Amino acid sequence: MDDRVPWLTMAFLSRHLSRDPGMNENNPGIGVEYPLDANKAAIAGLFKNTQGHTSAYGGLEWMPGQMGPVKLGGSLGAVTGYERANILPMLALKAAYETPNYGVNLQFLPNPLEFKRSAVGLQFKKPFK
Repeated sequence: MDDRVPWLTMAFLSRHLSRDPGMNENNPGIGVEYPLDANKAAIAGLFKNTQGHTSAYGGLEWMPGQMGPVKLGGSLGAVTGYERANILPMLALKAAYETPNYGVNLQFLPNPLEFKRSAVGLQFKKPFK
């Protein structure tokens, strides 16, 4: 697989450590991963967040590790759409499985202020060709 191919990402669900009934875990969204080199990409997108609001995010992804077909790393950036603040920092630990025709991202998004609100998120992705 060419590491320089941009990906269209489609978010659709999350699972929070806390099982609070008011948390939205149906998180449809769309985004892009635009490779900068073999291990780094610019990321941006929109999704419906835990509070049911539309969020926009942007940042940089770094995927230096690999175990077989799975890339490992994380991303750092900013996200909007939450009641706590207009713009919040975003951190994610990530595993990505990629084939020539599709991929899957599994992410852990820690919430350092309320760890129980941390989440695991799932995205499908398709390369632009």
